[in-house]
Amino acid sequence: MNLPNWLDESSSRFSHLKASIPLNNPIVNHPLDRKEGRIIFILSSIANFSLVYLLNFVWHIGNSDALSRTANAFYVLYSREPHLAAVGFVWPPLPSILQLPLLPITKALGWVTLSGNIVSVLFGAGCLVMMNKLLVNLKFPALVRWILVGLLQFHPYTWYLFSAGMAEPIFLFFVLATLSGMNDLPRTMRSWVVVGLSLCAAFYVRYEALAMVVGVALAVIVHLWKQSTGWKEKTEGWLISILLPAVYGIVMWVFFNWSLMGDPLYFLRSVFSLSNAPDIAKIAGLTHPYYLAWGNFVEAIKVGVVRSFQQCPAYPIMTALAFISIIWHRNRKGFGLFIVIVSITSFTILQVYMGSLANWMRYWFYAAPFALVMAGIIRENLEHKWRLPFYLLLITLFIAGTPLSLQAMRDPQAGGDEQRLSALILAPVEESELRENDGYWAYTNDAPIIAEVVDRFSEDGMVLVDASSGFSVIMAAEYPQRLVISNDTDYFQILANPIATVGYILVLDPETQGTVNTVNLTYPTLFESGASWATLVWDSGEQTINHWRIYEVHAIE
Repeated sequence: MNLPNWLDESSSRFSHLKASIPLNNPIVNHPLDRKEGRIIFILSSIANFSLVYLLNFVWHIGNSDALSRTANAFYVLYSREPHLAAVGFVWPPLPSILQLPLLPITKALGWVTLSGNIVSVLFGAGCLVMMNKLLVNLKFPALVRWILVGLLQFHPYTWYLFSAGMAEPIFLFFVLATLSGMNDLPRTMRSWVVVGLSLCAAFYVRYEALAMVVGVALAVIVHLWKQSTGWKEKTEGWLISILLPAVYGIVMWVFFNWSLMGDPLYFLRSVFSLSNAPDIAKIAGLTHPYYLAWGNFVEAIKVGVVRSFQQCPAYPIMTALAFISIIWHRNRKGFGLFIVIVSITSFTILQVYMGSLANWMRYWFYAAPFALVMAGIIRENLEHKWRLPFYLLLITLFIAGTPLSLQAMRDPQAGGDEQRLSALILAPVEESELRENDGYWAYTNDAPIIAEVVDRFSEDGMVLVDASSGFSVIMAAEYPQRLVISNDTDYFQILANPIATVGYILVLDPETQGTVNTVNLTYPTLFESGASWATLVWDSGEQTINHWRIYEVHAIE
């Protein structure tokens, strides 16, 4: 096919898009008060920053994964080998990259770890603004909308995630932006850009976006299937416009993994990846809460329903009602939104089935916001007389979900670092006991003690530190440029032959739960027995919660 013919056909295809845009659509013309959005953003930010203060300076509660993402940003600017690739190629990089402009400020103030909290606060507030926009477009009355947005803000998990420095609020923001853009398609030209770029950005935050890309594609096909003359060409145009940014982003991530790490699927198969994490069913075995769901679809779906109900009972209930409403009213557009939402939940359930998901409740965090979108699908075709009872039911389910969510946070079979936060509210006496098993508490307690010793030894020779377990030490060190860390390009070569390259190696007790450490994998007996080329020079003993040792590297005796 020659170029002029191809251009003529493309012009014809995109003319279908232009013709399908209604000029007098009531939803497009519905006024969205920007002042209202600014007020929501400011109030949410105040609420989130208030919790940030309590978490960091009063309760000392946080998440070790959030710390590690801040550490990845730290290595880019403050390491022996500063470079952008130091952000790592296991976890999607955007949560760390967003912290780069903040780190010089937080480091100068002595609050390095707060950069992650600031990013989550801002994106959390943005999530509420985006949710409010969605509820406006779904025609929720103002009073009901404000109540629901307020309940979402103060849902226990939502408020915690909006403040704790994790990736979830960033991912949720781009998910809601995608749903908002899809709801506007094809009425505004901006909606095409919003959906495409949001899908791409979501992938660089969490890998669940892969399922969302598939969901969006299916939603477009369902929406346009045999709807009008030329529907095939229109579908092709929509899919190209929407999916191209995400596909490009995914291909570039695979390319960077291949070109820089030597494996196009390094993020999936490396020793640091989630598939090799010690806290997933296929690694932990019978002791893992999801072990029975590994390889069993019925049990995996059961886990998804139960966890979603624990997070917010409105989500499974609204999902069931939305599906009935969609089928009854043959609501294609509503079905498209439904598919995108369910695709993310399905991906999480698939991870349970594959035995590759940790049991933390935060992986089901989207239950509350997704419940509101499902409710909007139902409300669209609800008779006027049923709307008030429906709003009351939705609000009641959200309120009832608060104690359920708090209780789930305390459950050792479902909770993570946030167990201490729940205990402070429901059973303060138990909080001090939970510290002993809290990874965040151990990391932040041990870091300044070990960092001081590492700084002293690094005066005489570089110290090798595995960043996967020593990230808090690296950030606390006064001279991080003296450390050889696992994000350096030559780390594995030095680890394989440390003699005459580094002076010391920091070693964590291999019995420490929930850690993957390349030093221990490479030298399994080093911590306990040393080696002919390594001599013990420091033992943390009872100074630290976790057990650490430093070995001096020398020529083979």
